[in-house]
Amino acid sequence: MSSSSNSQPGAFTTLRETVTFKQEIKKSKFIAIAGHIRDQQLAISTAGKPIQAAIEASGLDRFMVVVIRHFGGILLGSGGLVRAYGRTTAECLKNAPTRFVKSKVPMGVEVPFELLGLVYHQLPSLKVQDINQDYETGTEGTTMVAFKVDFDQAESLKDALKNLCSRELEFY
Repeated sequence: MSSSSNSQPGAFTTLRETVTFKQEIKKSKFIAIAGHIRDQQLAISTAGKPIQAAIEASGLDRFMVVVIRHFGGILLGSGGLVRAYGRTTAECLKNAPTRFVKSKVPMGVEVPFELLGLVYHQLPSLKVQDINQDYETGTEGTTMVAFKVDFDQAESLKDALKNLCSRELEFY
């Protein structure tokens, strides 16, 4: 799972190199490995490629799978490893609980003071989030109202507010 605190769309922060942390808690050993998705240590991409193929076949997005193999003393060979990593990943994802997530996009609109109450009354029905108001921004006699909306609802929201106010509004 990854997280980014960078607010620039399309930009992100990542690790420069692989990091390993080991600790022992009540006689249990824990090993955390964080890094780029690579397959450097197994021959002929016997882990990374089949795991990636199973992820892509799942139709899911924005997650990672780590498969840890505890060697049992039997060499599986490259083909056996490819099948084992791919099958293990596919089985893991087959019944995994999922959720549909819509990206939110930030929007702003200059609202004339006389229409501010009307707009604020309508915004909850348009399913916007994080509503903020700034009297310092905007042209004379207006205030900037900023919010986040589902990416696929942005255009219909613009149309709804324009129709509600019976005039052109300036969106950002």
